[in-house]
Amino acid sequence: MTYSKQISLLLIRKKASTADEIRTLRQFAKKFTDVVCVRKLSLKTYIPCSSEVLYAQNSDLTDALNRAYKKIKTKWVFLLESDEVLQDDQILQKNLDSGCCYRALISNGDGKQKLMNYDLRLIPVLQDEKEPFEGSFLPDLTRFFFSSEFKLAETCLPVQKKDAFMDEGMLQNIIESDQRISPMEWYWRGIFHSNKNQYSKAIQAFRKALQHPLISYYHLSALNGLAHAYAKTDSYDEALRLADQSLKLEKHQFAPYLIKHKVYWLQKNWSGASAMLSDYLQTVQNDSNANLDVYLEPAEAHYILAELALLLHNREDAFTHFEKVYHMRPREADEYVREKLFIYAVELQKKEKATTYFHVLFANIISKDMDEKSTMRVLGGISLFEEKGWNQIACQLYEKLFQACPDSQKIMRRWMITLLRTNQVHKARQAAKTAGI
Repeated sequence: MTYSKQISLLLIRKKASTADEIRTLRQFAKKFTDVVCVRKLSLKTYIPCSSEVLYAQNSDLTDALNRAYKKIKTKWVFLLESDEVLQDDQILQKNLDSGCCYRALISNGDGKQKLMNYDLRLIPVLQDEKEPFEGSFLPDLTRFFFSSEFKLAETCLPVQKKDAFMDEGMLQNIIESDQRISPMEWYWRGIFHSNKNQYSKAIQAFRKALQHPLISYYHLSALNGLAHAYAKTDSYDEALRLADQSLKLEKHQFAPYLIKHKVYWLQKNWSGASAMLSDYLQTVQNDSNANLDVYLEPAEAHYILAELALLLHNREDAFTHFEKVYHMRPREADEYVREKLFIYAVELQKKEKATTYFHVLFANIISKDMDEKSTMRVLGGISLFEEKGWNQIACQLYEKLFQACPDSQKIMRRWMITLLRTNQVHKARQAAKTAGI
């Protein structure tokens, strides 16, 4: 399949590629009639292309991309780095006459975390544009986007990336640079300092980035980074103000809810903290519209909501959230969650669920080799059914327990008492005879 003849591929090679990556890139490049490769001088030519532009140092990449842009022969160009793979053929479905630029939704990691970053990747080739890329170390299309009068398309191109969104060496170059840096480089300085827990420096960097126009997903990320840094420096009012400002611009993101949740938690505003985490869970079902957004696993969010419900003296809500944790990751649910589910099911008069979670809690404990401590734990669990007057269930559980531990006189006596209490005299006699009593 060949992509539209209106689109060229601009391939960026910053570092050596593996054999598999080269094979994938070769196959992908064949789909374009025009391929321009920007590669570091130290790398070998492996990818067939129409023309190449070489560069020596990271600071030369911006200039190399501007020179490559002039070589593009089509009306549009798709940018791809050599450690990336376009996940499907959506480029073919894009309306190139819509007046929109298209961003890629770039993800990396092993799938357990949502590590995602947006970046402009399908852009027009404008005849009067000589240098679309700005920045000293980091090629930046911000000015190009705003000056081109193109809008940002709502749909994205899904791209899987192997390496980090910004390598440590590039970040270090930006930090150490004495040159006049671009707004996007101020943004990445903020990310760098925040990752290093240098929050005062992060505040300064994010504020400088926000003094300039940024594409929406970076603007939101900078606001969120600034709010996070203020929260970390105990400037709670400013953190809340910025989080609200970010949410007013865009509801479909994660960080502002989590920042407000954290601030409310620190202020012991349990209901506020719970509300923000509930809002987060409603939003996290879809992709965020902010770059480098933070992500909290839903199961972990429900765990925290359960703890907040307990602080608010709401056992019913606590049970609901603990149950969600268990159903989301039953094999990973710890002893604390299983125990709470059983105890609260009993307290809340949920007879069937109490029985279910009794087995969940004790299934791996009950055996003929149980020690005294384990035996007393299981018997204590069954006694909760008796305290609620659920004697028939207790009787059934004692019977199963005795079948597993037929030599235990303690279990036998408990079972006999419950049989008599439930008027099962005949069965009590048979059980006593079997046990030799």
